[in-house]
Amino acid sequence: MALVRYCGGIEVSLSNKIILLDPVKKPCSKPDVIFVSHAHRDHYNISVLNRLRNIPLVVSRETYEFLKSKGLKHKNVVIPEEDYVEVNGVSFELHDANHILGSREVLINGEVAYTGDICFERRNMFKPPKVLKANTLIIEATYGSRLYIFPQRKLLYKWVLKKVINDYYEKDKAVVYARSPGVAQELLKLFSKLRVDIYLYKTVYEHTKLYMENGFKFENIKVVDSESSNGIFIYPIWYGKNDDGNGIFVTGWAAVEKDERFIPLSSHSGLNTLLSYVHNSSPEKVYTVYGFAREFASILKGLGYEASCIWI
Repeated sequence: MALVRYCGGIEVSLSNKIILLDPVKKPCSKPDVIFVSHAHRDHYNISVLNRLRNIPLVVSRETYEFLKSKGLKHKNVVIPEEDYVEVNGVSFELHDANHILGSREVLINGEVAYTGDICFERRNMFKPPKVLKANTLIIEATYGSRLYIFPQRKLLYKWVLKKVINDYYEKDKAVVYARSPGVAQELLKLFSKLRVDIYLYKTVYEHTKLYMENGFKFENIKVVDSESSNGIFIYPIWYGKNDDGNGIFVTGWAAVEKDERFIPLSSHSGLNTLLSYVHNSSPEKVYTVYGFAREFASILKGLGYEASCIWI
């Protein structure tokens, strides 16, 4: 059975090898292999990766493109062909995680499954992920709480479109805040059918270009500038801290808000789909990490699973 702990990242000790998953700080032990599930800043640290530049780094091609644009100078990047590779005696089987462009869940040596951040619903850009079956499951718990059971995605799409259309026709402008890369591009595809100009904050635009370079098509998009006027404006979620009350916040955290301008559309799974994943994976041991990891582990224990929280 694998030994799993959190120390700078998720450290998996398996078959006399140390596999480091999604490091954000200096790890406690020198790893044999590193894996980064996707290019959200809470799952990687460029400085840490560059300090470990000689250790094999397994990533998807798209994630590598994101990391390279952020200053990655790693000397030993391994991009699996056909989503399978063996490195230093460790096998990695990668599958789409339906979170952002390039996000992957992974099966390590056929024994340990790690979901990374995952969305188990059908979205307008990606397909639902495969349930990985393994003795040990490491699963994210960003929304692993009873507070976060999301409505059906089709309904959430309708809510977002209704608010955006109303704002646009009443004010000639609709402002939306969403995480990028991720939900921002999902919304961009949703809004493309409206045939109006869509203005993107500069970082959202840069992320969107990587999507376009990887086969996604978006029309009528521009970068927000001083001359931007009528249209739909998409900003990163953090930009909304100075909102004057007119913007629409699209994020899973909105599930606990009562304001109609907060819509709980997320690139993560909610509690019900996280539980479904665990049930269908049927692991002997579950480790929960991120977000509501402690509560999710408690819920799993109540259902009879051997579960532990490794998130500090």
